[in-house]
Amino acid sequence: MASDNMSDLAKMVLCAFLGFAAVADAVVAVFFYVRSKNKYENYLKTEGVVSGVKFENGSRGKLVYPILKFQLGGKEYETRNQYGKSPWNIQRGTEVDIVYDMDDPNRAEIENKLLQFLLPIMAAAGAVMAFAAAVVVWFFVPM
Repeated sequence: MASDNMSDLAKMVLCAFLGFAAVADAVVAVFFYVRSKNKYENYLKTEGVVSGVKFENGSRGKLVYPILKFQLGGKEYETRNQYGKSPWNIQRGTEVDIVYDMDDPNRAEIENKLLQFLLPIMAAAGAVMAFAAAVVVWFFVPM
């Protein structure tokens, strides 16, 4: 009888932990979604070209940062992409869609919707998986 109580307690603790993880992941997903949405709320889209590439050392080796060139209102801008990747097979002269901060066009990057919303998607997926695991444990795992 005591072992039944212990297994019920273990099941409840595990479900509580998974439920907490689901809620925490959901909060993280909302945080990153709002942060990304707010960041790009002030951004506009234009077309440009990669005028060169810059290499910088990162924690995982050399990162490739495209140098972007574009025109706005007759003024030409040339700035380093806000994020780097490794490897990144991008060539000089490649035409790209660029998003830039309308208050500071030097804050520009190649448009990448997946990168903009990758963290919220991953956190939301974690929330769904943790919730599903809690349901499975609660209803289908005998203890």
